[in-house]
Amino acid sequence: MVLRKYALALYKEAMLATKDNVDLFVERMAPEDRKKVKKDLDSPKNIGVIVPEGISVRPGTTTHGGVIHRSDFGDKEYEDFIKPLLESNKVFAEPVLEYDEVTHTVRHKEAKMGAAYSKASTQVDLPEQLAQEIMAWGKANVSDKDLYTKDDDKGREDEIHVTLFYGIVEDAEDKIREMMSGVKPFECRLGLVTAFKDVKEYDVLKIDVESPELVKLHYLIQDNVKNKNKYPTYTPHVSIAYMNKDKANRLIGEDRFRGTSFKVTEIVYSTKDHDKIKIPLGS
Repeated sequence: MVLRKYALALYKEAMLATKDNVDLFVERMAPEDRKKVKKDLDSPKNIGVIVPEGISVRPGTTTHGGVIHRSDFGDKEYEDFIKPLLESNKVFAEPVLEYDEVTHTVRHKEAKMGAAYSKASTQVDLPEQLAQEIMAWGKANVSDKDLYTKDDDKGREDEIHVTLFYGIVEDAEDKIREMMSGVKPFECRLGLVTAFKDVKEYDVLKIDVESPELVKLHYLIQDNVKNKNKYPTYTPHVSIAYMNKDKANRLIGEDRFRGTSFKVTEIVYSTKDHDKIKIPLGS
């Protein structure tokens, strides 16, 4: 009975971001989030869903971003307008949810509601010449028709970098400067071309990056700054392009950049407002 109530609530309150079944939604929430939702479902909480700015939830209206609740709509209005909208994939880009037990809100990991949900990050930019070579290879090998462009932030990657840590929720510049001051410059080596294939709508063509130092820095940051990182493991990589499903298969295993090394002497800290601050490593 509890499981049925749980699945039904996810169906109604998480408002099907895709046409996948409810069980798949359950699986695509982190275990700790599933526990929080279950706990709140045992009490009369009204779970909400974040809706990004610019989405029409009623005929003739457009949201300015915010949280909507199942109780905000009558049954007929929900069935006629809200449910079809949310099933059309216009609200959430990927069926991966997280849950805020303080506000009783289900949201997609990338959904934002004002500054409270924006996150800072750190990355390593590749040397300009190498970055240009990677972009040129991508343009020569990935045709425009194979690109996934349904979301504005997808398509070709025009900022070639390795994400070091994403999900920082405090002003951590000073902390990160202090951490990096004790880290000596190091070498990274590129590996084979591979792809992330765990999203239903698209594949992410990427180059693997071999670097024990990057892995150590990732977990050093995770342990010392406030964050909402939901990924249990860190896989250093350089994204090349978001491609329509299975179109990346023919490029997996390409070794054009395998063995290419570059030296890391600084990292880039991107604030919640997307300002980029270069932070040098120690000597």
